[in-house]
Amino acid sequence: MAARTKSSEPKPTKGERTRARLLQAAAREFAQQGFDAARISDIVARAEVSQPAFYLYFGSKEAAYAEVINQFRTRLRNAIRSARLPKDLEKDQIADRVRWSVTTLLDALASDRDLLEVGFYQALAAEEIKAELSEQIAANVAAEQADGFFRTDMPPAFFANCLIGIIERMARSKSTPSERQQQARFIAELLLNGLRVQPHS
Repeated sequence: MAARTKSSEPKPTKGERTRARLLQAAAREFAQQGFDAARISDIVARAEVSQPAFYLYFGSKEAAYAEVINQFRTRLRNAIRSARLPKDLEKDQIADRVRWSVTTLLDALASDRDLLEVGFYQALAAEEIKAELSEQIAANVAAEQADGFFRTDMPPAFFANCLIGIIERMARSKSTPSERQQQARFIAELLLNGLRVQPHS
């Protein structure tokens, strides 16, 4: 059987589109109003569906909120997974690959400002999300140290927490894709080389 191409993938059903629209509307309301002040009536009005339709997909406002948080978590997990340096990476490609990894993470955070606001700054689970993100980054770094890419006297958890602090600040800025690439370059150079003047080769 031939592999299914992107163009031949099944289109979302009407129900799937409605659910996605409700989640997008919920993320906007939670981001703008906060969980307590957000109302289901405003979510359904923004999504242009009936209130019974909301309860068809989500049993409560809490359930919709949990799904918004889960979307954000999944996006971050995928970004960190793709950021892991491949074992066969050439040493002279490390800097470029680290810049790409940081850009990927910044883009993942910036791709939906509502999810970012809810998941990274507002949610009661925000600190838990950041801790999980830090653990994933630390696991990547530990593996990359074992592969000989980085010095081994730097605790992976310390590095991960430092990166999270930088990313948390940068993610709040409403930067363009080109600005995020520049930010990623500065972050990568800072992490790899520090502030010391590098000797000319």
